[in-house]
Amino acid sequence: MREERERETALLETSSSSMPQATRHEERERETTLEETSSSSTQTTRFKVPDLLSLKLDINLLADSCISTLFPTGLVIKYFVRVDNDGIFHTYPDRGGPFESIKEVQEAIDSHHAVQRKNICMDGLTDEERAIRCALYWYHNGTRKHSKEAFDYCTTGLQELVKAVLDKYNEDNGLVGDLAYELENIVSHKSCFDGKDCIYRSYDHFNLTMKTKGAANKDLYFAEVTCMDGDYEAYVLTCICMVKPDDNGECHVCGADMKHPAHDGYNRGRPFISYRHGRRRARGVPLFEKLFAVRDEAWLKEEEARVRRMITEGKEERRKFHTG
Repeated sequence: MREERERETALLETSSSSMPQATRHEERERETTLEETSSSSTQTTRFKVPDLLSLKLDINLLADSCISTLFPTGLVIKYFVRVDNDGIFHTYPDRGGPFESIKEVQEAIDSHHAVQRKNICMDGLTDEERAIRCALYWYHNGTRKHSKEAFDYCTTGLQELVKAVLDKYNEDNGLVGDLAYELENIVSHKSCFDGKDCIYRSYDHFNLTMKTKGAANKDLYFAEVTCMDGDYEAYVLTCICMVKPDDNGECHVCGADMKHPAHDGYNRGRPFISYRHGRRRARGVPLFEKLFAVRDEAWLKEEEARVRRMITEGKEERRKFHTG
């Protein structure tokens, strides 16, 4: 874990020391069309997103274009970090920045999660109290099981990632003020893994709605966010465009509820190979609901009392067994 974080920190520091110039990546980026429709006219504007192969071949381009990740010390709670063109750091979720150094970012994140770190710190505790904490708290992030806090940590990550790549996209294309895009809603999402021999780890397809401060926008958009292959997590927006009602682009991974653009500027995935012994069962959603169902405060207090009583009684029974 320490080595991975050091590599991510190195990537963030590279980003801050190699800010792009206005025409720096012009020949290495592919163009993507966003059609902005208003009640009076239709305007087509050509914007740019980085190309996968260019990112793979140029580490500086990757550092300039990517959204990196950072974790609180001792916890597994993923933060997304963007470095703007002035070398200033921004965190998603927001933790009070912007920040002038990665050290300030880490300190702000650690300070926010002091309670979670305490929840899973076992130093000086009795065996009984250790067992109680292990039963009540998630060991990787220190949140109380079945609390709204735990649910939020597991469900808001995608939204924060999309917000980060959209802010990077706005900055790279000079979209400021009323022209800047903001995430309104993620309509559908699919994580895609193509296996070995790829220049990326994975990619995510989104259908989403966006808004601008200057005008209402009811259009549906398609976005592809790619996690590049390497020793660190680097997320890059590799496609974004409006999709029309009659668009029916091909994708071997996403289902019918995901609308893809007609052009070929995104990863279509590899054809699905069915299993010999029948179809797979989708068990992920029911299992998630079982593990992370949000309970009210009264239930949480009652559950803590039950766990403490059960562990205390178990300890007493073991004592009687050994002394009897």
